Amino acid sequence: FLPRGGIGCPRIGTFGNLAGRSGPLRVGIRSGTRLGTRIRPARNLIVNTGPLRRHVRPGTWPGPRIVTLHLAAVDLSERRRYEQRLAHLADHDVLTGLPNRRRFDAALAEHLDLCARSGPRGALLLLDLDHFKEVNDTRGHDAGDELIVSTAAVLRGSLRETDLVARLGGDEFAILLPDADREAAEQVADAVVERVRTNSRTLEGVNRRVTASIGVVTFAGATERAEDVLALADMLMYDAKDAGRDR
Repeated sequence: FLPRGGIGCPRIGTFGNLAGRSGPLRVGIRSGTRLGTRIRPARNLIVNTGPLRRHVRPGTWPGPRIVTLHLAAVDLSERRRYEQRLAHLADHDVLTGLPNRRRFDAALAEHLDLCARSGPRGALLLLDLDHFKEVNDTRGHDAGDELIVSTAAVLRGSLRETDLVARLGGDEFAILLPDADREAAEQVADAVVERVRTNSRTLEGVNRRVTASIGVVTFAGATERAEDVLALADMLMYDAKDAGRDR
């Protein structure tokens, strides 16, 4: 134990081998070591001290000998992993691993707050796969799921780390480009359309007509039109479908 403000602080080596263990423990403490009423263990490990021997004065261990301190340890590693897994599932799509609608709505709200404080910037892309229903109807849901997963991978690989791509549900995806202007957003959209088209042609049994329609809107443009940015992107996406899709 290392002294730290009157509270015993175990060396990493002392508790490093306790992962996965719970129950009573016996630990040797050298004389002269200051000890408080709580022990600070390694991460994810709770250690509670038992009663000290009567001949031990508060604060230090007397005499040139080693005495025994009884501890009870509870390993919380599995519980922490479970809690982290639940938190991840709450914000991410199970099939693709992308952020889900809940996480996207939170990110969009944060960006809108930033725009309100510092002025509108960035762009939003709303993407829908063309002829996706035909894949589910003719090839089955497994083929549809494979198409969704591969499309998610294409989108993830087409963006920067600072950008956000989310699956909103079904075959609909949203892309938030925090710093893009109109020209940059359209370049991203063109690249995504091309890559989705190419990807669908490499999947066995998938209709080669599967493409992507994208609505592109800048936050500055939505502000000028006094329209909701998500509703405007959705309208532009369906305009792309009406104009022939794959754009």
